[in-house]
Amino acid sequence: MDVEELLQRYAAGEKDFVGIDLQRIDVGEIDLSRINLSNANLAESTLWEIDFTNANFSGANLSGADIRRANLSATNLTNANLLGTNLTETDLTDANLRNADLSGVIWEGALLCNTTMPDGRIENDAIRVISVEEFLRRFSTGERRFIGIVLRSTDLSGADLRDVVLDKGKLTNINLSRANLNSACLEIANLTGAYLREAYLNNASLRGATLRGADLTGANISSADLEKANLTGVNLTGANLFYTNLEGADLTGANLTNCFGIECIPPDLVTLCNTIMPDGIIRDKEGWGC
Repeated sequence: MDVEELLQRYAAGEKDFVGIDLQRIDVGEIDLSRINLSNANLAESTLWEIDFTNANFSGANLSGADIRRANLSATNLTNANLLGTNLTETDLTDANLRNADLSGVIWEGALLCNTTMPDGRIENDAIRVISVEEFLRRFSTGERRFIGIVLRSTDLSGADLRDVVLDKGKLTNINLSRANLNSACLEIANLTGAYLREAYLNNASLRGATLRGADLTGANISSADLEKANLTGVNLTGANLFYTNLEGADLTGANLTNCFGIECIPPDLVTLCNTIMPDGIIRDKEGWGC
């Protein structure tokens, strides 16, 4: 089997590829979440920016592989061979590395958050993984830059966070309902499953951010920048999108019912697929229908 066949079979719903031999392949920027590659040979492969969330790599050979900027959240890497593997800027949140060979691994910028190490220890990045209390304390003293911070499943509803910089932050399932994020910077942040009902995001920058499955019902996103943002499955019911930049954004499965300002956005600049438009019509191609 070659990599093209694997990708075709994965797209068709297949997930189990136990023991497959695909060393030295070159593939990137795709979703392979929940794939089972246990005991697979992926030595010296280039696997940049792939979403491997909940994948199984137990016993796999990843020696010499380049997996930089991949999402390895909740992956099973037990007994895996990671000799000399490049894990630069990977997300290893909740990953299990028990009994894995980490000799010569390149860790630069990798995120360890509730990560199980080879000896069973739980590791957390001492700089990026902080409590919500610590975050608010530092913010109240005037600190504004929190690059790459981890604030998972925390409650910041109603908080005044104007001008905060949370670029590359891991903010999954965070509650920011009614929060003031005007002029905030959340570029390339992970806001999957975030609760942003009636939040204020005027002039905020969310370029390249992931908001998959987020709830932005009634949010004010006017003049915000969401260029190339992942908005799949997002609820934008009643949201204010006047002068919002959505160039290159993915609105697959998004709900735009009764949102306003969408007519200001050129329809050929976004991805529509099973998208509920402001008038309730489901669109799978270019054109707002309004």
